[in-house]
Amino acid sequence: MLLRKGVTGIFPQAETILEPLESLHFKRMCHSVFKNVISFDIEISNKNFYVARLDSDLYALLNAYYPLLAFANAVAPFTITFVDNTGSAEAFSNYYRVLNTDELNIPLSMNSISNTLDKVEIEQIDYWRPKTIGEVIFNYWD
Repeated sequence: MLLRKGVTGIFPQAETILEPLESLHFKRMCHSVFKNVISFDIEISNKNFYVARLDSDLYALLNAYYPLLAFANAVAPFTITFVDNTGSAEAFSNYYRVLNTDELNIPLSMNSISNTLDKVEIEQIDYWRPKTIGEVIFNYWD
């Protein structure tokens, strides 16, 4: 299952906080695959993922707590449009689980996640009402 405790970036107590993945490795990977990376956003205070803008309409997203990577052609708060990028996915697949749109667009079912996430994460899902698995793995919850 893609949704493991902490994937949302929401933690019940300070001692259960997962350490974020190393953003420098993500940056290096992006630069090795895409020679002209436009920008990086590694701030995770208002979201749970890192973003690399690879060109004018392609982004790489990496969950900050699990090695789950996706591509998108639009990234804005609460509006991410996931896309498949099979050519680039292979280059990242040795280090990250590259998610495809079929996985990311699976409708979210509370029954399917009740045993995999922490209670506080489920409460946040109930509050934010994401529609898909991708909206949980890559979110702008605070």
